[in-house]
Amino acid sequence: MLKFIRRNASALWVKIMFIAIVIVFMTWGVGAVISSGGDIVARVNGENIDPLQFRRAHDNMRRFYQNLYKEAFSPQIEKAMNLPARTVDQLIASSLLRQEADRLGLSATDAEVLNTIAANNAFHVDGRFNRELYVDVLRQNGLRPTEFEESQRQDILVSKLRDLITAGVVIGEADVRGRYDYDNEKVNLGFVRVDPEQYRAGLELSDDQLKEYFDSHQDEFRLPDRVELAYIVLPNAQFEASMTIPEADVKQYYDTYEDEFRQEEEVRARHILFRVEEGADDATKATARQRAEAVLAKAKSGEDFAKLATENSEDSSSSRGGDLGFFRRGLMVPPFEEAAFAMQPGQVSEIVETQFGYHIIRVEERREPGVKPFAEVSTQITGKMKSERAQAMANEKATAAHTELTGGKTLEEVAAAQGFEVKTTGPLAKTDRIAGVNGTGLLNAAFALDQRGLGPVVTNPDGQVLFRLNKKIPTEVPELNGIRDQVEKAARTKLANDKAKATAEEILAAAKDKGLEAAAQEHGLAVEESGPVERTGGKVGTIGASPELAKQAFDLTKDSPLAPTVYDVGGNSIIVALKERIPADSAGFESQKAQLIEQEKGRLQNSVLTDFIAELRSRADVVVGKAYEAAAAPPM
Repeated sequence: MLKFIRRNASALWVKIMFIAIVIVFMTWGVGAVISSGGDIVARVNGENIDPLQFRRAHDNMRRFYQNLYKEAFSPQIEKAMNLPARTVDQLIASSLLRQEADRLGLSATDAEVLNTIAANNAFHVDGRFNRELYVDVLRQNGLRPTEFEESQRQDILVSKLRDLITAGVVIGEADVRGRYDYDNEKVNLGFVRVDPEQYRAGLELSDDQLKEYFDSHQDEFRLPDRVELAYIVLPNAQFEASMTIPEADVKQYYDTYEDEFRQEEEVRARHILFRVEEGADDATKATARQRAEAVLAKAKSGEDFAKLATENSEDSSSSRGGDLGFFRRGLMVPPFEEAAFAMQPGQVSEIVETQFGYHIIRVEERREPGVKPFAEVSTQITGKMKSERAQAMANEKATAAHTELTGGKTLEEVAAAQGFEVKTTGPLAKTDRIAGVNGTGLLNAAFALDQRGLGPVVTNPDGQVLFRLNKKIPTEVPELNGIRDQVEKAARTKLANDKAKATAEEILAAAKDKGLEAAAQEHGLAVEESGPVERTGGKVGTIGASPELAKQAFDLTKDSPLAPTVYDVGGNSIIVALKERIPADSAGFESQKAQLIEQEKGRLQNSVLTDFIAELRSRADVVVGKAYEAAAAPPM
């Protein structure tokens, strides 16, 4: 393995693999080597990957990219990404990594698993781990705590294996200095701005010119496909408001999902930290301990502990009076945990030494292990059941109403019988939004219909929607007389822009002989200054945003300072010349050096991990199920 690491430690470009591997490991449970039935996805060194794992991994990966790209995650992008192929490939990779971790004897302790879960923001309420939220999130995703905790154990194994195989990656100052100098060099530009507005007012357009422009630019004025709808919304909230949940049902939920309300032994504590850096000398430690002893005496004498923490603690919790909230065993370092769980509310510890320094701890509250009483959680359960049943009722009502509509009743008749309002729309494009209807489902369903008439039931975040397609309007170009003002405005803009561009071209041609300033003066214009321009970001100082210019500006030299073309920036025509190059700030490098080295090290480590997985796969016995062969070509 060390030979492999040394061979790859000099790679320059990397792929980000580790996050994807962690996503896939969310699918591994206790029985990862046991097929759940049906065709296998793959067999890796005799170990099965089954369809259930594939579905979970595919769903996790899809959610990951949805959260990453937000609204930009379209069906076209999803298809281009070929998520099924990625899923199969990474399930195989995760299996190989887990097998290698087992072969090397790596393990993850219960404390490491608990710490990882407790640090996950998805399970936090007000910045702290919340067990009820944890269990609820898992239940909504079809997972039991034991399954998820085992998957986290596998994640930790992968992290340890990653650390092991990338241990040979070493990055020094020389590896990042050249890149820093390149990235942080700046240029200052002189430029002339030709604004088309100065030509717009004097332009005269005849009817023939206007028609000629309209005829040659019809796509600029083309209206998209549109629909007109009538619809009713069956809101979940309306059903929830009138719903009552029998106490027997609430109690049954409580008994069925007891794990949601299970409470481990916990303490709520405050602490005062006197921080001592790792490797500090004896004198520094002694000074910190003397300070701690002085504050401990005040705490023991009855002074306000929260006030003492605010004034003396060197931990981020000092702003909260040292309050750490509730925590369970396994979340704090052992000496701190041992002291905290040995005390009763109101007690103050002696000085506790950890790798962070010296602590004084006061326990505020204790929670004994067990299940929270029904009376304490019944309101929470009732609210959740109301929400779930309201959604189900809205769906049931919408389905029944849709049956009536297909049987011949009108939307208006059904709405009147149910006490809902029929709303209508004007022409809507697919990208439009409908007031009071969240999501894009309604318009997507409407555009999927081939002809006017009843559409399917649409589920949106707030309820169910029934609709009728009243009219489908194909794409069209309006008559010139109907949009004359719009066409005239566009034509004037085009002519003014052309005039400004022509003037800028004249200035550029003249500047090649007499310089930019003299050429600009001939047209009554002045040379402005951009100020420092960076390579990244696309903004060119006071000129404005132009990725093309931002890139080409750094090709200009003292011997060839004039840019060879006119740039369109913000609707203006711009001529540019180099004034000066500004070297990277050496002081800035010193302040960022550690971070830059760490970033480069991370990139190279991920490259080594990617190559390591490829090497494992080249030596592995991998058989892909027939139904998944098309999505499982080995990585190049």
